[in-house]
Amino acid sequence: MWIIPAWPIASLSIDRLVRLLHKMFEGRQSSTNSQQLWTVMYWLTFAIFYGLMLFFVWPTVNKSLTLMSLSLCAFLIMTPTDYRLAVLTFAAGSGLGFWLELWGTTRACWIYYTLQTPPLFAVLAHGMAAVAFWRAGVLINRLVMAHKPEARPTSHQLG
Repeated sequence: MWIIPAWPIASLSIDRLVRLLHKMFEGRQSSTNSQQLWTVMYWLTFAIFYGLMLFFVWPTVNKSLTLMSLSLCAFLIMTPTDYRLAVLTFAAGSGLGFWLELWGTTRACWIYYTLQTPPLFAVLAHGMAAVAFWRAGVLINRLVMAHKPEARPTSHQLG
């Protein structure tokens, strides 16, 4: 339970890191070549992540929560919304995840079956979690905007 209070500050930190990365790559976002590069980076990054995930979770692949995690990650990967922001969010989450995992595993707060401090997959899982939280935020924002009274047509606009 002690880790739960760390989630909001981690989320805020990742958001700030994404904004910084976004500014660093700001001038390169409009060209078609740049968009193609982000698309290629997206598919390479997430294909490699999913492969590492399969390898890491293989000992528990017959468990329901493992199957649910694999399914959720596959769904998120196969339904991209913004290639660029997804890659930047994954990078920021993984970057922060490295330090969190290093701290936790070297102080024996948690230990993975691989005994690595930290395992690469656990670091990258923070990136995937950041992408999942970002995508959930996008979905919630769309739902809220769709149900705002000023977003709905009035009766005189319908007729």
